[in-house]
Formats: sequence, C-alpha cells, structure tokens
Amino acid sequence: MADAHDLAVDPARIREALLALEGTVIEDLRLPLPGDLRDIAKAAALVSGIVEDRIPALLNSVRGHTWDQDDELHAFEFRRFPIGFPDILLVERANPDHVLFQMEAKSWYILASGPLTARFETSPAVMAEGTILAIVAWLLDGVVSGSPKLLRIHSDDAHRLATVRDAAWEAIEPLGSHRVVHPGNAPGTPRNLVQTVARGEMYRNERWTKDSDNYGKLERLYDPQIQAFRDTVWSLTAAGKTLKEWHAFAKRAARSTE
Repeated sequence: MADAHDLAVDPARIREALLALEGTVIEDLRLPLPGDLRDIAKAAALVSGIVEDRIPALLNSVRGHTWDQDDELHAFEFRRFPIGFPDILLVERANPDHVLFQMEAKSWYILASGPLTARFETSPAVMAEGTILAIVAWLLDGVVSGSPKLLRIHSDDAHRLATVRDAAWEAIEPLGSHRVVHPGNAPGTPRNLVQTVARGEMYRNERWTKDSDNYGKLERLYDPQIQAFRDTVWSLTAAGKTLKEWHAFAKRAARSTE
C-alpha cells in the first residue's frame, strides 16, 4: 500500500463526484410555502450557507464510485474549513494538516434577484495548482417551498477564473483606471492567518479607492463558461416554466410588495 504522503487524487474524478451530486435533495431542511416571496429571499442566504456546509459530506458519500474507486484514499475525507481559502479540503483523518486536494464552494440560489452574486475575490497568488471552484446552483424542490435541491454544479479551475477576473478588471476603460492589489504573506504564515483576498481598486479624484460593488462578483466576470452555465440552469423547467421565467416572476413579485 502506498505511503499516505505519496498518494494523489485525480482532479477529473473530483469533478465527476461533483456532477454525481446533481439532483441531491437536502431532505432534513424544509421551508413552508411563504406568505410573501421576499421571505424566501431572506432565508436564501442562510440556506446557501447550509448547502455549502453539506458539500464535504455529500462528496464523501459518493467516494466509492467517483474519487476513491480503488479505496486507496480510505484514510482521507473531505472537510469544510470556513476560515481561509479554500473552504473544502481533502485531508487525512489522523493528520488534517496533510491536504491532498483543495476546493472552494460558492452556492447560487437560482431565484435570487441578482444572478450569481457570490463573490470570488481570492488572489491567484495563494492558490494551489489544480484548486477547483465549484458553483452550486440550488432551488427548493417545490420551487417556492420545500427542501433545497442541487440542480446543477459547475466546476472550474480557480486559478484560471481568478486570472480572467483580474484581466477583465484591469482592461476596463479608460486603461490604467483600474488595478488589482494582491495580498502579501510572509513565508510560513499559518493557514488561518494567510491573507487571501485581492482588492479591486479604481482611480478616482486623484486617488485609488476600493470598489465595493463589482470586483469579484461571478455574474460580472463576463466569463463565457460561467455565462453558459447560468444560461443552461435558466433553461431548465419546473412546474411548466423555465427557471428564467420563474426568476423573472420572483423579481416582479418582490417588487410589487415593496
């Protein structure tokens, strides 16, 4: 049997495992039919956090037919680490400092008023090669009530996406008016103290200021792969409507009650 420190995991198998989670329903969490659709929007942030929390256990549940078919990684499991980047690590149970694979999960509530509003601001300078960013699109299984259902999951190379994000930000015209400032960390900095967030800045009124609205939002990266994922999700149907139509309906309903 190979020594634990000589083991590796195939990223393609991790992506396969993520796809295997599509269609999963978190049955122990259920939201009743609301009197006001805004109540769902208020709960969505909490539910999104729960969805992200469940990803490690769900990945462990499909290990035997996806990422650990040969049972060579029986000493390892996925765990969530909410502090720092990334937030999901494949670690050795007896030695959690031994990390075999890294992943960051971002949840997307499909009926949220703004699509893909989750932020991805991590600097590529702190990413390990091969780290995956997983975008988990979820909806209640009764559309406006019920349990969270993981409809589709997009997996991307985190370093690629961060590079696309920063190049797009710095290309905003007039050229030279936008920049990205990356964090600096001394060698040997403990993981929970590592600064991971890059900062998008704009030059305004003869000084650089941090952007708080646009930099890092997944929807505003204008990345073709993410846009294709969004459009694929929106094309799915539920109760006789496409999810894009349900999204528009939820936005109109929320506005009419304001």
